[in-house]
Amino acid sequence: MMNTNPSPILGPWDHGFTLDVHTVSAEFLGYDLHGHPQFDTVRSEIGEKLYRLKYRGDRDASMALAAVAAEFVRDQRIPVDVVVPIPPSKMRSFQPLMDIASRLAKRLGVVY
Repeated sequence: MMNTNPSPILGPWDHGFTLDVHTVSAEFLGYDLHGHPQFDTVRSEIGEKLYRLKYRGDRDASMALAAVAAEFVRDQRIPVDVVVPIPPSKMRSFQPLMDIASRLAKRLGVVY
């Protein structure tokens, strides 16, 4: 299972957590031939899975992310009735967030 570093987040909900940071460090390397900034980025394990899912289309990553989230919820004994994902800000043919949310709900045996 992936390493996590959970932190509580406050909001209008009963329980909210992040499982880890996305980026551990990023060093600016310069610009590519098209003028785009380039970075040497170090990500957490969860951050790398999110990156691979979102930018590389690695759908296996959503299974791993849902599994680690479900394990955290169970270990913390957090009561869950429904999984409600935040609507995505960018329209895509495949929505990574919705895939993770539906897989998480299925693992927890709750409504999505």
